[in-house]
Amino acid sequence: MLLPLLLLTAGLLLPHQPAASLKLTFEPYYEVVFPKKIDTQYKRDVQGKYPDVLQYGLHLGGKHLVLHLEKNEDLLSANYTETYYLPDGTPVTTSPKIQHHCYYQGNVKNDNGSLLSLSTCSGLSGLIQTEGQMYLIEPLKETDSEAHAVYEAQMEIPKTCGVDNTTYRKEIVVKKSRSGTSAEQQKILKAQKYVHLYVVADNSMFVKYNRSIPIVKTRIYEIINFVNVVYKAINTFVALTGIEVWNVSDQFKVVTSAAQNLGAFSDWRKNVLLSRNPNDNAQFLTNTDFDGATVGLAFVASMCTDSQSAGVNQDHSEPSIAIGATVAHEMGHNLGMNHDSNSCSCGANSCIMAPDLSNNMPRLFSKCSLQNYQDFLFSQMSQCILIVPPKEDIIAPAVCGNKFTEIGEDCDCGTVEECTNPCCDAATCKLMPTAKCAEGECCDNCQIKKPGDVCRAAKDDCDLADFCDGMSPVCPSDRFSVNGSPCKNGQGYCFNGRCPTHQSQFTTLWSVKNPNISTDIVIIILVIIIAIALVIGLVFLVIFCRRKGKKQRTSLLQTSLDHPAELVTRRVSIL
Repeated sequence: MLLPLLLLTAGLLLPHQPAASLKLTFEPYYEVVFPKKIDTQYKRDVQGKYPDVLQYGLHLGGKHLVLHLEKNEDLLSANYTETYYLPDGTPVTTSPKIQHHCYYQGNVKNDNGSLLSLSTCSGLSGLIQTEGQMYLIEPLKETDSEAHAVYEAQMEIPKTCGVDNTTYRKEIVVKKSRSGTSAEQQKILKAQKYVHLYVVADNSMFVKYNRSIPIVKTRIYEIINFVNVVYKAINTFVALTGIEVWNVSDQFKVVTSAAQNLGAFSDWRKNVLLSRNPNDNAQFLTNTDFDGATVGLAFVASMCTDSQSAGVNQDHSEPSIAIGATVAHEMGHNLGMNHDSNSCSCGANSCIMAPDLSNNMPRLFSKCSLQNYQDFLFSQMSQCILIVPPKEDIIAPAVCGNKFTEIGEDCDCGTVEECTNPCCDAATCKLMPTAKCAEGECCDNCQIKKPGDVCRAAKDDCDLADFCDGMSPVCPSDRFSVNGSPCKNGQGYCFNGRCPTHQSQFTTLWSVKNPNISTDIVIIILVIIIAIALVIGLVFLVIFCRRKGKKQRTSLLQTSLDHPAELVTRRVSIL
């Protein structure tokens, strides 16, 4: 059963806490810096306003920092669309061909714990995370110079946030539907994952950002740029397949209840959005202040489903990366991740799925989150993110060495220094002279496997083995048994690759409140409930029959008094 999970800014579940203001605040003083662009000579640079690689130098906190930036080539997908509405409510969808954008990721040179998520659209704006501190940078609007303000971002933590959410965390149930071989699991873990994301901004977002669609779009880009960099760390690429701004009116009534909004948005996605804009996941942005301290809500382990692969997020803070952290957290729930316990760690002061707020913006997933994600990847529900998109779906110009095979490339194993694939020439991203392939389940020793070789073994009764076709190094799409086929020795019937049985569904239903409950106890509880229901039903039946019999006797007596002749006649006729 997929359950919604309440989230605070960094992932704290507080369903009963009083309202609290969760927002980033800044020190009253900021440091003025003057970033200077450093000339770079990268062959892969594209001439133009926004080159592929940028470097800036600046003095911050008494130190000279060199910011190394690379354009986020995976921000948009080829079928990217933008939707807005005419005054009469008619949706208008365009497919802009965005060849170049100004959103970058990177690191501070000689700082292994650093992270950059910046836009260069108008000066430098975004996140500078060093090993010891997180800063936000933005141009000083009051001047026409190159001056920028750098703030030390701090999270304002409500006093009521010290809540133990262990009980609520147990409500999250992630189904493990199959267990494959170790070798196959390793292939899944090493494979690149892809999430085609659709983002919707409601009317309150449009109003908040000066009723300007371009400003809302910029806000979304900055948010997803951070989400993208967070998920790249776990080999998962998040690409925008479309954005939508409700500039005229909301498509459903947006309320202060996050749960109601999630249900309405999920229904809208299933019934309206998917038919015109297919996507793996959709996230909703609103400026509406949710009830209590909640700023987000999402279904758990719901990625790839039509009905529940969604999340709702409140635009609760000024810095876009704060919202990006919330969206990353919500999407983590969609990918099967639970809240972190005290024993979970990620090597930083705060983790993406942490249940408490921190002064440090989270950007890493804990070991517990990675284990949850791994379990989800091994389930039948993760298929959409394991599908490799066609090369033509990647709109950015090919960049050899980014480990992403694009149009014009046969393979991409990274830079010459990091490439370990003997089938691929890292300098040209072309196959070696004798190689026919470089990667894929149907590629063995740089050669395509012969037709009929098993590339994906059957996992259970509801899964079918998949075979190489002798032409492609990629294993065909996973096939399942026909819905309705018997499974588990006749205990259940296959449905979309799974084998739900009466016992498993009962167990799932009744063990939600306590995941440690045994199957025997669940059965005993169900038997008791059924017995009580039968007893109550019998009691009501007896009462009903007695009342009906009393009514009939009363009616018969009244008839005998009013019409004695008819009564005699009936008796005679009966005899």
